[in-house]
Amino acid sequence: MKTCIAFLLATLGMTMASSQIRAESTAMIQAKLFANPDIWRLSRMTSMECYDEEILRYPVKGCISYVPNSETETQCVVTFIVDHTFDGILYRDEWDAIFRSYGHHGYGNGPEFFSPTSIDVYTDQHLFGSWSYFWVFVADWWNNRIKRLKYNWDTKLWTDMGPITGNGLYRPIDLDYHNGGDFEDETDDHVWVLNNNCLVKLFTPGGDYVMTYGSQGSGVGEFQNPTSLVCGRASSSPDPGFQPYANTNYLYVADAGNDRIVQLKIVGTNLEWYRESSNPLFSEAVDLETDNFGNLWVVLSTGGVLKFTKDLEYLAAFGSEGFGPNQFYDPYCIANVGGPLCVGELLVTESWEDSSGIQRYIPGASIEDVWVTTFQIFDVCRCAISFTLAEYSRVTVEVYNSSDELQWG
Repeated sequence: MKTCIAFLLATLGMTMASSQIRAESTAMIQAKLFANPDIWRLSRMTSMECYDEEILRYPVKGCISYVPNSETETQCVVTFIVDHTFDGILYRDEWDAIFRSYGHHGYGNGPEFFSPTSIDVYTDQHLFGSWSYFWVFVADWWNNRIKRLKYNWDTKLWTDMGPITGNGLYRPIDLDYHNGGDFEDETDDHVWVLNNNCLVKLFTPGGDYVMTYGSQGSGVGEFQNPTSLVCGRASSSPDPGFQPYANTNYLYVADAGNDRIVQLKIVGTNLEWYRESSNPLFSEAVDLETDNFGNLWVVLSTGGVLKFTKDLEYLAAFGSEGFGPNQFYDPYCIANVGGPLCVGELLVTESWEDSSGIQRYIPGASIEDVWVTTFQIFDVCRCAISFTLAEYSRVTVEVYNSSDELQWG
């Protein structure tokens, strides 16, 4: 949804003729208007450390959820990461800033994992009261199962709800929880799973098998070395009744072996091949994510991150390989924070020999049109700047004069 926002700016302090002021101010402001043009604004970089000892060794997929509370109108963002090195889950909530772990190597129930590859979390979002638990799904790769866990945020206790197994589930490499649109009713929810053998499988949250899609190859309905899948996400809206975290009827698959991103359409409990976008860069795609505005993000093993519309139209590129700010080395995951504040932060995990960590960013807004109206009160020129947002978002605006001095922001 396009949203028009207008700002009345501070005094520019010019005493020229009105027409000259209008011409110079309009050209200058249009050239200098800043609404996060670099696509992302760096929020902070977090290194997973506990008592001066790094606990994050080889992080793979991760996700971020939150505990909202309608009574206090607050939220607690909780980060969940699966780690190959110690076969378990690392998690941290922002209220106490404590890193915790759950799990160890093994083949049994409860806290036992063998090379987990992906994790997704669903938070119950009833309209009244406090939410204190998460449904956690983990792709337990070597054990050929999806672990179903429940985490109680108040007590910090985990409960094993029984695994999803069988029905051709083999070496699951990625999964995503699909919300049916009603956050008080999980009966229409599903769990999409990407097998290592090029199959996409669908299960209910309770573990019942629904369907299988795909085969190995390069044609329609076929995949070659797929690396990730993600459900589409509904765009945000200023409408207070809108639920921006509900999933759409699209599913995206990174078909790395065929150098393409595939968009599938969910029709009931079946899939239909909808469209694809091909690019040699997609051979390096390791993870996909959709943000609060419906856009699709692709993280590459070479350090870059690409941004697309929900229809696979290219928007922007960000990042490069390296160890500095806005650089990534061996990234493996990109995840959307979400949350009721609609900030839409994104998380990227990195795994490399000497250090591993997480970087978190806030996406910038994209603007389409800018127009300026100026008017003079006595000897003071004032300007009203209006612009159209391509997507609903928070926006930071700064206006500079011709000497690059900040005038307002």
